[in-house]
Amino acid sequence: MNFNEIVQQNLQQQLQQQQLEQQRQNELKEQQFRQQMESELQKQQAPADENWIAFEMTVNRIFREWTALQLALTNEWGGRATREAAEEMKQDVLDLFLMGKPVYTDQIEAILDESLSQDLNTVAEDGSYKQVAQLIIQCFNFCVHGQYNEINNLLGPETASSVKNCIKIGNDDDDDVSEMGDDSEMMDDDDDMMDDGKETIKKYSEPDEDGWVTVQKK
Repeated sequence: MNFNEIVQQNLQQQLQQQQLEQQRQNELKEQQFRQQMESELQKQQAPADENWIAFEMTVNRIFREWTALQLALTNEWGGRATREAAEEMKQDVLDLFLMGKPVYTDQIEAILDESLSQDLNTVAEDGSYKQVAQLIIQCFNFCVHGQYNEINNLLGPETASSVKNCIKIGNDDDDDVSEMGDDSEMMDDDDDMMDDGKETIKKYSEPDEDGWVTVQKK
């Protein structure tokens, strides 16, 4: 092996070492970046105790101001277990944020829509469960970073729910009763008209003060 070949071989070895070193550095940077992202994700999905308490309180407020839910609770449309079903729905939503994974709006929407319709026998015609899901996601992000003023700005002053744009799923017994009631009233009106007619006929068939009798035309 001559001198040039030896030099060329050394250069190739140095180049390979540099490439290996560069590869190790890239892998180290990638590992550090992955650890940083996982750490950030854990912080977002597992907020501090005070932030989590604030988030729970915020979700409670959102549910208190949700018209469809409050209407179902007031009328017990889910039966005797209405309040238990509503509490379970809220807990299912909160549990999503304790799984260590990103939570998306459609996941919350699915829980709210299914629980509202199947467990509470209620449908929100205005699709309010979608708005509720968006509010929960936004408020969670604010709570993670302790931005409580942003929550107040987003939700505004606390207000009572408005019972409108909601219907109950069920049979039409009430409507049938109402219709039967209307028919009954119509029958009563017909009877009154018949009685009035009889009284009128009787009145006209009786002699008047002068002794005259009015003859009815047949």
